[in-house]
Amino acid sequence: MSLTTKLPELASIALWVGVSASSAVMLLGTQNLKYNHKNWKEIAAIGSLGAIIGAYYGVTKDWFFK
Repeated sequence: MSLTTKLPELASIALWVGVSASSAVMLLGTQNLKYNHKNWKEIAAIGSLGAIIGAYYGVTKDWFFK
């Protein structure tokens, strides 16, 4: 199986990772900014968790939280 046949699947996985990481930061990171203006590490951790959840869904197409 060549790489050209898997490109749409890889693009789909990348899309899910990007969308879930950015939405996690937008939704949860902005809530964190209300209470703690200086700690960027928590926002990075929230983005990492969003990316992990998006990668899991992109690869398996199974819900992370059931």
